[in-house]
Amino acid sequence: MKLNRLWLSIVLVGIAAMANASEGVFDRSAEINKYVELMKTGDMDQLAMVSREIYGSGITDSRLATAIFDRLYRDRKDLLGSNLNSQYGVFMVKALASSGTESTKEQLETIRHGVENSKVASVSADEIKMVDWYLKRNAVMASTANHHEGDDPNVSRLVNLMKSGDTAFQRWAAERMSWDKVLDKRLMEVIAVEVQAYVDRGDGKLSPQADDLMANFVKLLGYSKNVKYRPLLIEVSKLQNASPGVKRHTRNAMAKLY
Repeated sequence: MKLNRLWLSIVLVGIAAMANASEGVFDRSAEINKYVELMKTGDMDQLAMVSREIYGSGITDSRLATAIFDRLYRDRKDLLGSNLNSQYGVFMVKALASSGTESTKEQLETIRHGVENSKVASVSADEIKMVDWYLKRNAVMASTANHHEGDDPNVSRLVNLMKSGDTAFQRWAAERMSWDKVLDKRLMEVIAVEVQAYVDRGDGKLSPQADDLMANFVKLLGYSKNVKYRPLLIEVSKLQNASPGVKRHTRNAMAKLY
């Protein structure tokens, strides 16, 4: 009897361990190390692209944020003179805000008052207000709950946002999909579920933010080029109270699915 109880305990511990492993967090240490090194060695053109990656990565790491701040502060006097230099500054600020912690707000204040480029200073002021939101977004993206062996981690992190039920997170994920042309079928299936729920409600009445999200959803279904979504889009097109934006994007999406 004691052996049976011992064996049962071992099995239960094993099951718990597997559950924790499947619903843990992504190990981003290799990415962080790469980005930190690039902040030391990359030129401004290279870092303009890298900072866009960091902004969309969902990483929160104080070491990375400090590396971005140090490089941006070093380059603060070189942000004038060209559009490219200005874009570099803007996206470095966004990368800093999106990867940092509460203390990052002080770093952004330092950048805001230390640069002569008015656009970079203005974006710094705006991004200070976004730091807390980024921390929440990154916490959702960090979970491996929707990730399985063989899946693309970048897609899994967007799936997390799409399944969060938070309109702001979903809108951000939809924008990233459009921006980066991420048309993974897992994401499309999650979007199709959201659109079907919209159809099932039948009234077509949404808040401006949710309406914008639905317009993006039907647009992305069109981008998928998957004809299986055409019947769903036809259902959307028949909703009498759907907004002009949703109707327009639905027509355009249907035209792509032949």
